Amino acid sequence: MSMHRAMIVSLAACGLLVVAQQGRAADSFDDVRAAIRKEIDGGVASVAVAVAQNGKIVWEQGFGIANKETGRQADPSTMYVLASVSKPITSTGMMRLVDGGRMQLDAPINDYLGDAKLVAIVGDIRDATVRRIANHSSGLPEHAMSFHLDEPYSAPPADQTIRRYGHIVAPPGTRWKYSNFGYGVLETAIARTSGQSFGDYMREEVFLPLGMKRSSAYPQRPVDDNVAARYRRDGSRITDYNGDFVGYGGIYSSAHDLARFGMFHLKNKVSGSKRLFSDARVDELHAASYDSGWWGVYGLGWFRSTSSEQQLMVWHAGASYGTRAFLGLLPDRNVAIAVVSNSDTESIETIRSALLAKFGYQEQLWSAKDRSSPNEPAPSFSEQLRGEWTGLVHTYRGNVPLVINVGADGAVDAKLGLGPVARIANARVKDLSISAELPGSIDTDDARRRRNALQLTVNLYGERLVGDLGTKVPWPREKVAGDFVSHWVELRRSGSSAGATL
Repeated sequence: MSMHRAMIVSLAACGLLVVAQQGRAADSFDDVRAAIRKEIDGGVASVAVAVAQNGKIVWEQGFGIANKETGRQADPSTMYVLASVSKPITSTGMMRLVDGGRMQLDAPINDYLGDAKLVAIVGDIRDATVRRIANHSSGLPEHAMSFHLDEPYSAPPADQTIRRYGHIVAPPGTRWKYSNFGYGVLETAIARTSGQSFGDYMREEVFLPLGMKRSSAYPQRPVDDNVAARYRRDGSRITDYNGDFVGYGGIYSSAHDLARFGMFHLKNKVSGSKRLFSDARVDELHAASYDSGWWGVYGLGWFRSTSSEQQLMVWHAGASYGTRAFLGLLPDRNVAIAVVSNSDTESIETIRSALLAKFGYQEQLWSAKDRSSPNEPAPSFSEQLRGEWTGLVHTYRGNVPLVINVGADGAVDAKLGLGPVARIANARVKDLSISAELPGSIDTDDARRRRNALQLTVNLYGERLVGDLGTKVPWPREKVAGDFVSHWVELRRSGSSAGATL
């Protein structure tokens, strides 16, 4: 046999060995396959998974139907909406600018915005830094708006949204509050700093360098035959929709691409992938930045949790109307696990837990030990909250009078605008804070789009109660994606500020 022929035979044998090894690795997931197929039989439209270890994808597969209208089967390249798994991708784009010296983590986020700036109702606006935006400690409230393509509404310009809702209602750095809006602001800062649209920047600076050919950060659904449609729990189609920002929940990607993204964050050298920045910058994204309570510790776009055996996982999950996603990294095992689905059932939680258990990680993410229970005693609250508080809910259409009265027993009465005085049955008064669902409505175009409930959250800062009143539309109410639009609130003790009285 010639040397050339011998080399070909040898290389072919090596290739067969690699394929055989991959086949054996994939076979070890047979029980997970069975669990996924059970979920598909139970009504989940489709699931796609990808598992990488030591810089190589060891198993990837699609299950079910990505699009029932076209009959398209799901596969590892099917693109899904990632919901909040968009956040670690957005923070990676941010770090690319930081590494290039174009953005500083501890500079005020307003330095990177245009004419529309965030405004501090409490605290110093200069303390609302890029880092605090990225770790959810900036003091921004919750906010998200969705727009279905068959509705007579469309997403407003970013500057308009920031002017209407960009209010800091807690001193930056003093509390952790998961804020989709913060990642919308971060998206805007990335676009302005780079001089490109967010979609163009992410494509050129993150997706293409990492070989993520099946990923998109544009507001529109990708024009592609292999994009998963979204389905309700009863199997009916959800009309396509997008949010007012992409960076907090609107990025599309495939299980395969998410595994590639995960391998970059595990510092692996991957064929067809370039390093975006140094390993030290990766560590900075993953490092503990703020304790988020029972959620775990938060970095910059990533959660950190440990198993019962103290094994570390760096992760993010996502859930929105008609989609679920998960990306978990196990650095000690050099493993990345990606799971995506086009149904909003909780089945993905079982699937991801089964995959993590394959690598010795016993998941404790959603422990209820710190959550409230209907049987727990009423929380204690400061005597400073007792009495009548009067002030305003501030909206872009004008101000609405608000009065609340906290009794000695913690009972709360409220009067919003011209509405009647009402006892708030589900009010929660704890320490220096009050939260309650209020009756009534907010008269703005954004709030009137859909029937909503009003969620009040205020905290005592000196002589003021400051917080937000959100118009909450939980999905799947009225078979549309949810909204939560926050309006800032300031109250003072009656007699020290003008307003209505109870």
